[in-house]
Amino acid sequence: MKYLRQVVSEALRKYTPLTLIFRRCTKDYKIPDTSIVIEKGTLVLMPLRSIHEDPDHYPNPEAFDPERFSDENSASRHIAAYMPFGIGPRFCPAVLYSHINIRTALVFLLRQFEIRVTEETPEYLQPNPLAFLMSPKNGIPLAFKKRH
Repeated sequence: MKYLRQVVSEALRKYTPLTLIFRRCTKDYKIPDTSIVIEKGTLVLMPLRSIHEDPDHYPNPEAFDPERFSDENSASRHIAAYMPFGIGPRFCPAVLYSHINIRTALVFLLRQFEIRVTEETPEYLQPNPLAFLMSPKNGIPLAFKKRH
């Protein structure tokens, strides 16, 4: 189950459901090592996909690598480099529930079905630019074969 958690975390990094998080600055904030000050009341947009694909945080970010979320690798990364459920006071309270549901669904599916890629399954999923939530442009063609 530990490795399955890592797989789910990596999937959420690569395919974060939300593309942006909005926050309002509650006090003046000077960005370290710059002269830039974000004034109280300013709406700040955090582009999650850009953060999750930053090679400074995730070497070779295009690759699917669940080991990025081993205990050791997670501890060495800045906490704000992974935000599929937000961060701070507006952090999603249902994150644990969501992870449990995702893993339970995967275990159920994998016990019931053998899942394979097809000739139509793309090597890389292209995001739908018109979708509010991250979703693949042309779906995800897969073949499901019932297990006996």
